Amino acid sequence: MKCYNCNSQLTDADYCVKCGADVTVYKTIVKKSNEYYNLGLAKAQVRDLSGAVVALRTSVRINKLNTKARNLLGLVYFEMGEAVSALSEWVISKNLQPEKNIADSYIKAVQSNPNKLDVINQTIKKYNQALLYAKQGSDDLAVIQLKKVLNLNPNLVKGHQLLALLYIKTEEFDKARKALKKAIAIDRNNTLTLKYIAAVDTRLGADPEDSVSYDRPKRSPGEKKVFKPETTITGSDMIVPRNSYKEPANGLMNVVCILIGLVIGAVLLGALILPARTTALRQQQQQEINELSNDLANKTSELDSLKTQVEQLTTERDNAVATATQYTGETGVLAQYEGILSVANLYISGNVVEAGEQIANLSVDSMPSETAKTLYNTIYQTARTQAFSSLYQTGYDAYNSNDFPVAIDNLLRAYKIDGTGAEVNYYLARSYSKSGDAASAAPYYQYVIDNFPDTQLATYSSQNLGY
Repeated sequence: MKCYNCNSQLTDADYCVKCGADVTVYKTIVKKSNEYYNLGLAKAQVRDLSGAVVALRTSVRINKLNTKARNLLGLVYFEMGEAVSALSEWVISKNLQPEKNIADSYIKAVQSNPNKLDVINQTIKKYNQALLYAKQGSDDLAVIQLKKVLNLNPNLVKGHQLLALLYIKTEEFDKARKALKKAIAIDRNNTLTLKYIAAVDTRLGADPEDSVSYDRPKRSPGEKKVFKPETTITGSDMIVPRNSYKEPANGLMNVVCILIGLVIGAVLLGALILPARTTALRQQQQQEINELSNDLANKTSELDSLKTQVEQLTTERDNAVATATQYTGETGVLAQYEGILSVANLYISGNVVEAGEQIANLSVDSMPSETAKTLYNTIYQTARTQAFSSLYQTGYDAYNSNDFPVAIDNLLRAYKIDGTGAEVNYYLARSYSKSGDAASAAPYYQYVIDNFPDTQLATYSSQNLGY
């Protein structure tokens, strides 16, 4: 373990042997974070992924700088099919530790594979679409979308869970159980998956007719068994009696009979065959129309949801960027830690004046943790008071010695620490006046007149301004 102040190796002592910083609380934080990291690693090794997520999130919540825990959390998210959450953790880890960080390899491995990125994008879009269908009550469309999602990303645990929930809703418990088995194979102790499995097992155990059988089809509730005859009598099986009718020998009668037969055949064709064929054509056309209508409804719904998907992805991207930028920049967490630690180092080394000047530029409200706030409050009053007194006395002595540039430099630095006193304003104004800079002296004279009207220094200030 290394010191947070000077980065030297710590010993068993409660302070750093190199810089003297108190590391009692720091050691406790790091050790507790590492304990949760080890717990998360153990759970991940036995595929208790949801348990690993809880432990690792606790680890990084205790110590945000624990990049090992954050990298492992990203790997667990990636194994559960949640690539966006994984990339967010790796980006934060990379910003916290830019050098020698394995998160850089993980990010490059994903970004260098366009097919992988495309699969991630398609998975997000289709899962959100399936979720929208489920909320709208379009269970069939939601199931179709989820099957596409799981073909692209078989490890998406929440995809298996949502698919199982839809099957449970439609009482297709065998399909629900298969989906839940796939989810539990990825994350063995997922609470929600176990809850769904218990519900399915209870339902199957309560009613034998609803139990899942893999060797016979399941009958829907209320369906009766239909018995079909084993043989069917066709036209060739019928017995036709011998016809005793004899055709007359007259040829004209034969022609008449043929014509009558043709007319009867035409009538039978129009009465029997054509209506049946027309009905079949109409049914086929209606089926095609229904299919086209369903496709049109699907396309319309997909188009309507594109805007929502774009907004969701934009929000996720902005959140990831905002989370990463919290740790960087002049106002980031790291900058605030560096500021207070720099002040503490100056204070411990005896450079109280510079410590007081630097802490005057910090704010207790901007401190990123309670430990940092406690350190700020411990140093603030002492360093600020001592720095002000030292700078003011040096400036005052220089003024009395007619060394006005030195007087202005020290009195102005004291003024920046605490510019509310009459003396520092008056002697700073006098130093400017003695240096021939009346314009710079005027505001300080005026401050003494406005805020200390009944004092001798206010009278002197008025005389210097020519009142």
